[in-house]
Amino acid sequence: MAAFFSSTLAVAAAMLGFAAGCRFIAPPRLLARENFALARLALTAASVRDLTADLLVVPVFEGGDLTDVEGLDAATGGDISRAIGRGEVTGKPFELFMTTTGHEGWPARRLALVGAGPAGAVTTETLRRLVIVGALAARQRKLTTLAIVLRSLTSIDAAAAVQAAAE
Repeated sequence: MAAFFSSTLAVAAAMLGFAAGCRFIAPPRLLARENFALARLALTAASVRDLTADLLVVPVFEGGDLTDVEGLDAATGGDISRAIGRGEVTGKPFELFMTTTGHEGWPARRLALVGAGPAGAVTTETLRRLVIVGALAARQRKLTTLAIVLRSLTSIDAAAAVQAAAE
């Protein structure tokens, strides 16, 4: 467990939907537990497509799509649209779908779609748990870096979303 956090953990979360681009932040809540080495967190304004991480974690809302994360389905070779078509990705809270992003030249090689429930019902606690699901998926696969993408939310303001992800 400690080995997962002993290397640099550059975790980013993106707030999409802003004209100037994306905003990113990091979630250290799991890092506070004993036996974890202190991790370095990063804040970046890079495009989601340009994030360098072992695992890219993207929330999926019930009844929603991922069109606001441009090129994501193409990066997975259509795995996302096929999984949605099969009912494997529904957006139910905390469901996990893993795939690779080996197409289209994305530096993040793996993708985790984590269900967030209805977009209008997302709370700060939902975001905290969503980050935990992503971090645990990375730890189980012995990945050392992850990026958390926070998509535009209507149920909580951006500052609260960023704070929740960071906790």
